[in-house]
Amino acid sequence: MPDVTDFDIYKVTNANVRFESAGVLGTVKRFGCLGTVSTESELRTIVKICEGDTVKEVTKITKLNVTVSAHVELAVLRSVFGLTNEGLKVGVFGLGKSSNPGKGVITFDALNLEETETKLMAYPNMQFTTGFIQNIENGIEEIALTELTFSAFKDDNGFFYYEAFTSETTDPTLVETWHTTFTPDLVKLVVGP
Repeated sequence: MPDVTDFDIYKVTNANVRFESAGVLGTVKRFGCLGTVSTESELRTIVKICEGDTVKEVTKITKLNVTVSAHVELAVLRSVFGLTNEGLKVGVFGLGKSSNPGKGVITFDALNLEETETKLMAYPNMQFTTGFIQNIENGIEEIALTELTFSAFKDDNGFFYYEAFTSETTDPTLVETWHTTFTPDLVKLVVGP
């Protein structure tokens, strides 16, 4: 039975991303300074109709659609959009027809109002869906957050998303490595010797 019975999300912080390249997850990168994280499931409804009446209906999640607004670290932003310096001079990055948006694992921390409880959050199989965007405005008084979207798909365990309250976990390795080496195996229950 969970210990946490009331959790008012006050703040989202500590975003980290590991991009996948050739089927291998890279090292963790700090995502940036967060503004908002919004998640909505995409559903598919299957119905059974008998003599013109709906007699049964099953709704299934097909993916999650996530929007993040943040001041994103430059190296991460280049990976999100698929900018590359392959075949280019040092310091030059390009966006071409073979550029692919970044995919991999992204993790966050959510804090309660008192900042006494942390909820670890992870999207283990995600791909950015935002195309290249760049807005430049002279004379602004506040730097705008960059809004990015990604789709979260099922992982090897069959889940789109994971969360864990640090006070409820019994595995210290889980908390210590959530942001640095998250994989579906990290959260999978292993039974037996």
